[in-house]
Amino acid sequence: MLEASVFSLLGKVVSVLRNREQGNSYFEKADNIYVNAGLENSYDYIKMLTGYGRALIYVWDYEKAIETLQKSNRLHRQKCADPTLIVAENYKFMAWAYREMGNFKKANSYFLQSIDLTSELTGDHTVQTTISMYHLARNFTLSGNYKKSEKLAKEVLSIYQKNPESDNQYILQAKNYVAIAKYNQNEYVEAEKIFKSIIKESNYPKYVTAVNAHLAVVYQNTGRFQEAVSLLKETITFNKKSRELIAGMWPLIWLNWRQFIAKLEITTKPSNIFSKPNQY
Repeated sequence: MLEASVFSLLGKVVSVLRNREQGNSYFEKADNIYVNAGLENSYDYIKMLTGYGRALIYVWDYEKAIETLQKSNRLHRQKCADPTLIVAENYKFMAWAYREMGNFKKANSYFLQSIDLTSELTGDHTVQTTISMYHLARNFTLSGNYKKSEKLAKEVLSIYQKNPESDNQYILQAKNYVAIAKYNQNEYVEAEKIFKSIIKESNYPKYVTAVNAHLAVVYQNTGRFQEAVSLLKETITFNKKSRELIAGMWPLIWLNWRQFIAKLEITTKPSNIFSKPNQY
């Protein structure tokens, strides 16, 4: 069905361009066309559902996303004798949806299934396998399991660094989770070193902004309040001028950082008990 394929492609392209609502409307149209034509058992429909499920996550419709991805896997099992990477992708996106819902146990389970299947189909040290490993490391971070997060993020980093196909941004993201794990285990010196290396190596201004915020927290926790304030003010000034920053996000980011800066400026006063540097 040409019309359904066109709408499916439009859904993918528009979603990549971050017009999430419009992208989902195209996927919904494609879905209806396939179903009304009785083509739910077609391979193209099964693939379309994977893209649709992912797009639904971006508009926070997690339950429908999981339902859509499960349908893709169910139809895949009926049509194909052996699982393909579509199934592994569906596992990954289901895990992502469960993570956003705060269900880390189910998210971990699906990430592991995605890692196992992708590894079986592409190899242990491929970029495809490592992406799910990276997401699992993030899961461990968000659920407070920093030792596991650090161990897995280091493994991800090692694979990315050895793989010529790896995008530099993937390498920096893996480093970031190693640093976050170090910070949360009170290893501030190591965390600072890694955060600074990411800032030096990154060509992505928006990403540097996030890492600067992490570094500012390290400064705060090591009693270097003026450095934290200075870094955050510098970052705010930079992002006000940056056209890359999503306009809708800026007011919230600005408000949060201004509140953080205000707290830090108070803690630099000699009369405040928190003006003494923390020992580390």
